[in-house]
Amino acid sequence: MEKLRKQTLRRFNMLWGALLSLLGLTMCSTPQMRPTRGNIMAKYGIPLTEYHVGGRVVNEQGKPQPNVEVRIAGTQANPDTTDQKGRFDVVGVQRAGANAVTLVCTPLSNDAGIAPDSVQVTMQKTESDGLNTKASAKKVKVVLKK
Repeated sequence: MEKLRKQTLRRFNMLWGALLSLLGLTMCSTPQMRPTRGNIMAKYGIPLTEYHVGGRVVNEQGKPQPNVEVRIAGTQANPDTTDQKGRFDVVGVQRAGANAVTLVCTPLSNDAGIAPDSVQVTMQKTESDGLNTKASAKKVKVVLKK
């Protein structure tokens, strides 16, 4: 009788876990959810990826381009503006799954006649906590053309 009860409870828990995972919730029985002291932590929600992209924007001659707005397309992010050496560091958050992002570069002052451009950047996964992920790309070089 006890064995039947345990099997029924196990099957019910598996079914319940599958239903919750369809809703974007995670099960508390996964190893990353169990701290060493035995307490169970529950995490839920939509998995997100936080993207960190840093680099330089230059023109065709290799000279740094200041005052260029750089943002990650399709993310919830604040754009960054390049400094006098053309450097930028932008962070964006979106649903997990993409291993590449698109940087959109728009000159704020068009004194040099440089056109806006977009560049595909491949990301490297740096950290994961079971639900959310961090990915980054460093030393990205963007060349803007006239």
